[in-house]
Amino acid sequence: MKLKMLGISVALVYGCILTTSALANDSGFYLGGSIGRAEANFDTSGGFSGPIAGIPTTLNSVSQNSSETAWKLFGGYQINKYFGAEVEYVDFGSYNFNGNFTLANVPFSFSGTDKITGYGLAAVGTYPFSDSFAVFGKLGVFRSKDEATVTIPNLASGSGSDDETGPVYGVGIKYSFNENVSVRGEYERFTGIGNSSGNTENTDINLYTVALVYKF
Repeated sequence: MKLKMLGISVALVYGCILTTSALANDSGFYLGGSIGRAEANFDTSGGFSGPIAGIPTTLNSVSQNSSETAWKLFGGYQINKYFGAEVEYVDFGSYNFNGNFTLANVPFSFSGTDKITGYGLAAVGTYPFSDSFAVFGKLGVFRSKDEATVTIPNLASGSGSDDETGPVYGVGIKYSFNENVSVRGEYERFTGIGNSSGNTENTDINLYTVALVYKF
């Protein structure tokens, strides 16, 4: 009887050790870095309108590149194998623009850049298909900074910025080489960037990245 009870006790302890180990493997902090491509949708109709020095202007044309190399750094905590939270810093790159307008019946050209960065916080839901493969989705908020510079030859030059908060959501797939190292491909959409009533343009960005992740 005593041997039987001892065997049951050993089995229970062993089971607890295995359960604790499994939970430890499912949870923990992680860090990662990504590189990829950002595709921006600029509302050029609003960002370049308005008078200059109180004089009405007519915008004749404007063009802006909409795709740039982007990178990000991120970190998070995996609560269990299904849920976690993540913070990120993203550099979306610099976007060049140029165009021309008429001021007091005199034609002028202009050119400049939009530099967009920001940081965000999101909840992350994960569904593992196996020990190696998993899909995930994220939903959160993002604080963007759009810094614009513009030059009008023979007239003026200047700069300005807008800080805006908007939603971010995304989906991705992850492959784990082992308990610590994994790679993931991810799509994210950022909205509410810039402000055409301020110094920049209303902008939405689609971000496609590949990341290397290390879990502690």
